[in-house]
Amino acid sequence: MARLLYAVMLALPLGACSPYYTFVPKPLTYDMEEVKRPAAPMPDSIAIASNELPSIIASSDVSNVAVGPPRTGKYGWGFCLTATIGTNSGPAKTVLWVTVYNPGIYGRRPAESGDQCAFDRYTAITPRRPS
Repeated sequence: MARLLYAVMLALPLGACSPYYTFVPKPLTYDMEEVKRPAAPMPDSIAIASNELPSIIASSDVSNVAVGPPRTGKYGWGFCLTATIGTNSGPAKTVLWVTVYNPGIYGRRPAESGDQCAFDRYTAITPRRPS
């Protein structure tokens, strides 16, 4: 009798490990349903750079701004942005990779060779001045 009770006590935890025969609720098992997010729509890089330039480049002396076409990157949609920024040591030309996380939420970093910004066809824009 003790052996039977010992065998049942050993079999219950082992049986609970199976996702098919378990008394554990479904959210606590590894057998979860996969929820796929819809693909993000392609952003309008010209509109983003024109309207949101002060949030992308925190400088008041920005000129010669041009943007490349949007394309998918490691973290979603992004585009290359070139600008001449006035600094204390004079104007400096910079190339940035702007990642669009959500509408209104952007990340920027200096462009790398893997971003292939050198091969883009840029469109010159005039930034919208805050009113």
